[in-house]
Amino acid sequence: MATTNVAHGVGRRRTEAELGRGRGYDSGCRFKLMLRPAMALTFVLFLVTAAGAQVTVKGDAAAWREVMAAYENLGKLKSFRMKMTPVGQTEGAFVIEKVNPDRSRMLIQSQQGVGIESIAVGNEVRSRVNTGTNQATAWQCGPAPVQASSEPNPLKAKGEVTISRLPDATIEGTRTRGYRSTMTTDGKPNHSRIFVLVDRGLPRRTEVLDDAGSKMEMTIDYYDFNAPITIDLPKCG
Repeated sequence: MATTNVAHGVGRRRTEAELGRGRGYDSGCRFKLMLRPAMALTFVLFLVTAAGAQVTVKGDAAAWREVMAAYENLGKLKSFRMKMTPVGQTEGAFVIEKVNPDRSRMLIQSQQGVGIESIAVGNEVRSRVNTGTNQATAWQCGPAPVQASSEPNPLKAKGEVTISRLPDATIEGTRTRGYRSTMTTDGKPNHSRIFVLVDRGLPRRTEVLDDAGSKMEMTIDYYDFNAPITIDLPKCG
């Protein structure tokens, strides 16, 4: 199996993965925010900006370049939305709105109507909780987003990826090219299936798999490309 070293210039900015920690939020808001490393990996993958990376690619190097090109294209859009849905869970789905280059809004909503909202503009973050009775807490100021070395970003980390092609698939009426990827960072493999729109060269869906690479744990869908999304930073308090 051929091995190719691929250098890729990318980086990332992220919003806070755990809202409310240390800010006096209602402890009853028990969302399942404990994302596995593979899930966190997939999340930060789509919020890239600019840094360097060196990844050793095993398998189909051309397929890896196609996947990376899709995410580069995502970063060139004016805006988009993505929805992260844990498989088998009835609450805790994430909806993330992104306005490039540095504005994002993350919404988490439970079936009980309790929600968490976080807005990031540049290096500033605001977050609040909606109790489900049309009463939201005041916006809280958060720390600037920081890079977390514990989050393995395949576009940034020095690691190894094994990638192969899957059969084309139709997702909600649109044709996609499929890829199976295993990113290994610090000896830990993270498995996923990635689907890229044939006609636009943009990510359409990522399926995050378990440690064995056999069971799907989360789906991530991309949509509303270049939609008229406005994200402004609210005042604190």
